[in-house]
Amino acid sequence: MTQFPTEDLTFTDVGHLPIVKRYANQLNLVDSINTMVKSQMDLSPGLAVLAMVLDTLSGRTPLYRLKDFFQDKDTELLLGSNVEPECFCDHNMGRVLDKLFETGTQKIFSKIAQNAVDAFQIDTQKVHFDTTSISVFGDYDIIDPPFEITYGHSKDKRPDLKQFLLSMLCVDRNIPILGTPKDGNASDKTINNDLLTNISKHMARHRLKPGAFIYVADSAFVTGKNLVKAEKNQVKFLSRLPATFAECSRVIGEAVAADRWIDIGTLVETNSTEKRPAAYYRAFETTVSIQNKDYRQLLITHIMKDLIITSLQEGRVNSCNGTKTFCSHTCCKRDGMLFCYTNIKESLRKLFAEFIQTCSTWHSCRNCNDALIFSR
Repeated sequence: MTQFPTEDLTFTDVGHLPIVKRYANQLNLVDSINTMVKSQMDLSPGLAVLAMVLDTLSGRTPLYRLKDFFQDKDTELLLGSNVEPECFCDHNMGRVLDKLFETGTQKIFSKIAQNAVDAFQIDTQKVHFDTTSISVFGDYDIIDPPFEITYGHSKDKRPDLKQFLLSMLCVDRNIPILGTPKDGNASDKTINNDLLTNISKHMARHRLKPGAFIYVADSAFVTGKNLVKAEKNQVKFLSRLPATFAECSRVIGEAVAADRWIDIGTLVETNSTEKRPAAYYRAFETTVSIQNKDYRQLLITHIMKDLIITSLQEGRVNSCNGTKTFCSHTCCKRDGMLFCYTNIKESLRKLFAEFIQTCSTWHSCRNCNDALIFSR
């Protein structure tokens, strides 16, 4: 039997990268970028971006060492063509990044996001907005930067580092369809207001007219200016009513005094266990007035099995004297949900199930007295 010579062969582990390449093909990543970004370089912008994606999803090496990353890789397998590793030198990658910036990174991102929506039939009727901070090392004394890297409120608990913000509009369990960097000290309230100006135009690219989607945001959205702009642009929204509004504590007292809770039940997708029992949800519906306009609000309380009854009894909470104790009982979590356009016909259980699936992640540092606000 003839033995196959192996001394001249190089063996490498490609791991999960062919799967990433397959998804890139489904997103039409390379061709879409090559069509949008005009370049006469031997290394096409689309292949350069795919190379950076593969590198990032493998642990991320510095751009100046990207050629080292592909030194022992089968580029024909991973990129679709035989590209020499030297093509990924820092000079070429820098030129590609300049071309991407000149074309418009948000424009490119939106195109790829639209490809993903079409390829995987992603539901875009419920959009969730949030920001996160990206901490960086160094001074970053840049002349005329596209956004300012500076000190600000650090969401990753590194106030000693400069940062920039990344705002994202996501659909269907946090799949981003719009993303843009912002100044490191930008306010979420201001970013919300800026986004509301163009959100209808952006969602029109996904074939959704004004009023055909629901905008989901955290409590930073709820300001007088944002509510006025949402109404002006026919944006249906879902957000949290902050405890800084007097209406929040008033509704809590009203709900406890009335004691007319609507049973919603459990909404988890996994089975409940003895050590991790499923939360049981109840709601109280009412209206609140903000700047002389009425909104539909739902106050939500969730309980672990029947333990809430014991906790309320121990805290002497009842319809007569429950307001003060209920508001100060830190182990009781309450969420108020605010709706405008009161012709919502879906059942509460279906509504909450859909939104909890859509907005599966929230900042963990929420105020226990904040109220979840849903509006449309």
